[in-house]
Amino acid sequence: MAVVTVASGLAVLAFVTTASTTARLNDFYTEAWPAYNAAAHGHLLQALQIGPAYVGSLVLRAPFALIPTIWGGSSRAVFFAAALPCVLVLAGFCVWLSEQPRRNGKATTVSRLSPLVLCIFSPVIIIGLGGGHPEEALGGVLCVAAVVCAARGKPNLAGILVMLAVVNKSWALVAVPVVLAVMPTVSRRAIALVVTGAGAVVLLVAAAGVLGVHALSLTGGIGNIFNPPQLLWWLGRHSWIVQKSRALILIVAIACSLVWRLGRERDLTGPRAVPDALLLLALVLFARAAFDPWDNLYYHEPFLFALIAYEATSGRLPALTALYSILLLLVVPLKSFLPMSYDTRALAYACVAGPTFAWLIVRIYVPAGAWKRRLGRPWSSTAVARTS
Repeated sequence: MAVVTVASGLAVLAFVTTASTTARLNDFYTEAWPAYNAAAHGHLLQALQIGPAYVGSLVLRAPFALIPTIWGGSSRAVFFAAALPCVLVLAGFCVWLSEQPRRNGKATTVSRLSPLVLCIFSPVIIIGLGGGHPEEALGGVLCVAAVVCAARGKPNLAGILVMLAVVNKSWALVAVPVVLAVMPTVSRRAIALVVTGAGAVVLLVAAAGVLGVHALSLTGGIGNIFNPPQLLWWLGRHSWIVQKSRALILIVAIACSLVWRLGRERDLTGPRAVPDALLLLALVLFARAAFDPWDNLYYHEPFLFALIAYEATSGRLPALTALYSILLLLVVPLKSFLPMSYDTRALAYACVAGPTFAWLIVRIYVPAGAWKRRLGRPWSSTAVARTS
C-alpha cells in the first residue's frame, strides 16, 4: 500500500509539473520561484523579503527545493522538488487512513483504496497542486496529525506538529485551540510547549517585519481579492467584518474549542475521543474556508482531510468525504463547468455551507440520543406513559 500510494503521488505530481497550463496558472512561478531563485544565488535576506505570505512553508521545504539548483535545474524542476515533501506526507497520511480498523473488523479493498482515490487522485487536491499550493496539503495533514496525537495523550508531539503547521501557513493557528481542547489532560508542560512554539512564530514574524519581510504579517488586510464562494459575500468587500474576518475566524475557533471542552460530558479517553476531536477540527477548518474572503477550492483541502480522518477512525467508508469533494468542486471554482453569476455562485456555496455547519454543530455539541429523546413519537408507549 505504501509503495502504491507513493508511486501514485509521484505520478500525479509529475503530471501536474509537466502540464502545459501549469506555468500559466501556477502561483508557484510568481510567488515562490523568485524567492527560491534568490536563495540559490546566496541572497537569503532578499529571498525572505520577496517571498509570499507563506514564506515559512518555503523555508521548511527549502532543503528539497534547492536540490535542482545545484545543477542549474529549471523552475519546473524546483517546483517538483518543492512539492515532493508535501506529496510524500500526503502519501503517508493515506497509508495511515487505510490501516484504520473497520466496524466489521475487516479491511476490504475498497476501504484500503478509498483514501488513495480521495486524497491523491481527488480533483480538489490535483487542482491545488496545479495551482501551485502543495503546502495546503502539508498543513492539513500536520493539523490532523497534531489533533490525533493530542487526543491520544501525546501532547509534546502534538505541540511540535501544530507549530510546524503554523510555520507552514498561518491559517493553522485555528488548530491550536483544538489541540489544547482535545487533550485528555492539559498539563502545564503541554501549554508551555504550545505557547512557546506560538511565541517563537510571533517573534519570527516581528523580526521579519524589522528586516522588511512584510509578507509574514499575520494581521494584514484582505487586499483586492474578494471571491464569491464564501459566506461574507453579501456584506461587501469594505465592511468591517470582512476586513477583520481572519481575526474573527481565530476567535470563532477558540470559542468552539472552549465550549466543546467545557460542555464535554463524555470520557476524553474513550473510544470516541479521536473521531470527536477530528470532527471539531473539521468544523474550525471549514469555518476557516467559508468565512475567508479569499476562499479558494484548495482552502478546503484541510477540511476534507479532517473529514476523511474522522470517517476512517469511526470505522466507516469515506462517503461524506466523497460527497463534499463533489459538491465543493461544483460550487467553488469560478471557472467550473457550471456557469454561474457571482451572486448565484455565492448562493450555491451558502446552500452547501449552511447545512454543513448545522450538521457539524449538532453532531459535535448535542449529546448522542438527545434528539431521539426530545423528538420521540408522541404515539409511542413511552410517550403515552409520560403524558399519563
